[in-house]
Amino acid sequence: MVNNAKIKLNDQMKIENDAYLRYYLFAGVRNLISDYLNNNNNVDEFLNLLIQDLPLECIQEAETNKFKSPIVFPLLNENLLAEIVENDLLGEVYNHFLSKKWKSAQGYYLTPFHITKWMINHSNILQSEFIISTVLDPSIGTGRFYLSLFKLLKESNKLTELNIENIVGFDNDPFSVFICRTNLSLQYLLLMNITEYSDQKKIVIKISNSIINQDFLNPSIMNLNRFFLSSNHNITTLDKIINKIPPFKDGINYIFCNPPYSKIQLSEKQQKLFQKSIYGHVNAYAVFLHLSIDITSSDGKISFIMPESFKSGLYFKNLRKFLLSSTNFIKIVLIKNRTGIFDSVLQGLGIFLFQKLHEENFNNEVKIFPVNTSQDLSSSNINNFVVEKKKTTYFHGQEVFFVFGKSIKSYQIFEKIQSKSISFQDYLDDIYVTTGHIVWNRLKELLKDENIDSLTKDDYPLIWSDNYGAYSYDPKGKIIRKRFITLNNKISKFLLKKPVILVKRVTAKEQSQRIVATLTPEHLSNYFVENHSNIVSSQTWTLTDKLCILGYMNSLIANYLFALLNGNTQVSATELRVLFFPKLTEMQKVELSSLVKKLLHKDIDVKEKKLFISKINYFFYDFFDLTEKIQHEISLK
Repeated sequence: MVNNAKIKLNDQMKIENDAYLRYYLFAGVRNLISDYLNNNNNVDEFLNLLIQDLPLECIQEAETNKFKSPIVFPLLNENLLAEIVENDLLGEVYNHFLSKKWKSAQGYYLTPFHITKWMINHSNILQSEFIISTVLDPSIGTGRFYLSLFKLLKESNKLTELNIENIVGFDNDPFSVFICRTNLSLQYLLLMNITEYSDQKKIVIKISNSIINQDFLNPSIMNLNRFFLSSNHNITTLDKIINKIPPFKDGINYIFCNPPYSKIQLSEKQQKLFQKSIYGHVNAYAVFLHLSIDITSSDGKISFIMPESFKSGLYFKNLRKFLLSSTNFIKIVLIKNRTGIFDSVLQGLGIFLFQKLHEENFNNEVKIFPVNTSQDLSSSNINNFVVEKKKTTYFHGQEVFFVFGKSIKSYQIFEKIQSKSISFQDYLDDIYVTTGHIVWNRLKELLKDENIDSLTKDDYPLIWSDNYGAYSYDPKGKIIRKRFITLNNKISKFLLKKPVILVKRVTAKEQSQRIVATLTPEHLSNYFVENHSNIVSSQTWTLTDKLCILGYMNSLIANYLFALLNGNTQVSATELRVLFFPKLTEMQKVELSSLVKKLLHKDIDVKEKKLFISKINYFFYDFFDLTEKIQHEISLK
């Protein structure tokens, strides 16, 4: 079986050489075609279809000069052909030898088949009229969504209904396009039991950067494929394809995509195209989603696997508004374990099925599937629940945030806490939340170590995130750092002279406590804060106010609410600003502040600390009138 086989590469092969890897795979593909078509006259014609617009100087060079050792693809024979194609072995080999650095920079990751199958099944595409349906993958890679689609259609006895010319895909990596064409063409021939190749119908897989409307290739892509590209490559853009194929002119019925997850730079012209959804730093996946919504038919469906960072991140605030005004969320998969989905990807990911918003298809409900790992999607019986669409949004002034809970209980808890709360601005109208101002690696020349350097009157403490924990502060920190910085005109405006609340900016989703906050000591009158902390301050707050806010931020309830809103490992100032605060009476504020004050005492022992933290949590449980079952749900988080 291919899945259990070990790929043994020729000992003399130098994988670090791009040309060798590509020739190795190309030779294997040629053998595949030759085996399947029994060396008839259509072999070269079929191969030419796969390499259209891909100049092959590297192949010619490899055959004539460069590599004199034999090229062997040990698993490629006709008996294993179906399994090789179905499991995307070519893509696995190619992906294995791409560097992690390049894959990370380009957001290039193979989508597991259990995910592609789930997304296809739940889009209801298998129930559609295929003779007229149009399908697009704007970041197709090696073609895994369509490999799954073809197989599922075959199992449903509907493959013959598919108009293959209505299946379109794009990718800006030419060799991925070559592998994709190979996979899809061979799988289609195999499933349809066709041994005589005819070019009357073609799967349209093109080299293109989907998100722009001009011929373009990213320079780093061109560099990677320097052995597989020449100056006369033919790059076809998405809008040209859509305008050229009649069924696509009315929009696309189904879009499946695992987009790249990376920051990108857009030209001024491109920014205008996506101005409704972009803000600040632009992430490729957000632009792919906007593009998909624009080109989808009025009843079209869009299935994306992407980071959850769009739920609350500042740079996605316009995207959230755009999604709310133009789409319906239909189904959402929330994956608890953020590791193990894609190699080296640590972001929390989810699967999101949208339908273009139309007055005739307005959907008032969202179905949510909470799973521990993406492998759970292989099960035929996944727990899920339905929630009203309006409950998945939270408005704070003019801004909207998405609330994706793991159970119906989480929405009940959210509503109950919100009903007895006010915004931070209503509690203190001048409350100020910002990130620490000192980006240390830009100011290295100003940093000093008190154990090595001579300190002067112009050197002030620099607080790092390891200087504190919940309710605690340690001037020495946990690791060796330069903890003083020299004052100059550039940073003088960031000098803090009063106590503030500090909140760590980076905490893992798996941590039981996401908001880790402390109050800076009263004796610390002049200091700076490094960028990996958030600063909460006010000109008018009293000590009681500070203690109440600190107690709430470190509470289980605040952390539970934050986890519902947050979609990544960052604890941003934006998200802290939108947390609501309990409507406490003056007497309740005094009671809470006295509990928090005990925790800040330098001589408190571990046992006492646990006791007072528990008392604070129960203070809030009582305030919000939460049952024991709900308390248990919150404590599990």
